[in-house]
Amino acid sequence: MTSNNRREDRSAIFLPFSLKKFLGRMTLEQKGALLDFALAYAEYGIIPETDDEKVLMTFFYLQDKLDYDAERFKAKAEKNRRSAYIRAWKKYCIENDIDQEDTDLRDLWIDERIAEADASERDQTQANGSERKRTVAKDKDKDKDKDKKRDNIESMAVKPPARARFSPPSVEEVKAYCSENGYAVDAQRFVDYYTSNGWKVGKNPMKDWKAAVRTWSRGARREEVGDAGKYQDLPGVTYV
Repeated sequence: MTSNNRREDRSAIFLPFSLKKFLGRMTLEQKGALLDFALAYAEYGIIPETDDEKVLMTFFYLQDKLDYDAERFKAKAEKNRRSAYIRAWKKYCIENDIDQEDTDLRDLWIDERIAEADASERDQTQANGSERKRTVAKDKDKDKDKDKKRDNIESMAVKPPARARFSPPSVEEVKAYCSENGYAVDAQRFVDYYTSNGWKVGKNPMKDWKAAVRTWSRGARREEVGDAGKYQDLPGVTYV
């Protein structure tokens, strides 16, 4: 059983010394199968399928250790990523004359950066998947005429309509939107903040002010729940 959906961006797994008591009663073939199963589970989350009860029971013993290590890796990666965004926030404040100690704006700013990074990663993953599909199709299809016809059809596809030009909302519009949806957002502060930075999300022009309001609302809810709602950093990045 195989999968292309990786669970984490880590490059290694660690095996406990306590595993030796099980390995001593296994053949080389069984040890090799166990290692394959452990790597497949750690990387893709695949549960092994085998009739060898000794290998299967040993894997289940090892599975708890792999899960524990995965959680520790994730927590460390998240902490590193959060720290990197905090450093970026301080630099952003200096460049834009913003109060670094405003933790509300800091958390909202970091929320936006995280959302941008995750969206970019998803787009890249989808693009890579599409490219792999196109490559496989070309390898299987040796008929040049069919390739030309397919290219012609793709070139005739209707393009989506252009996005409407962004127009900054007024304080009254923000208040009305928050009231309709039950968002606890200070409309005046929201408008003042984005007016001061030219209605930008990071370095990019804002496209949807309602989405930004929803992000601010989530930040307000996180304050209400206290420590239980604090962020942990996201996985996949290691910083020095």
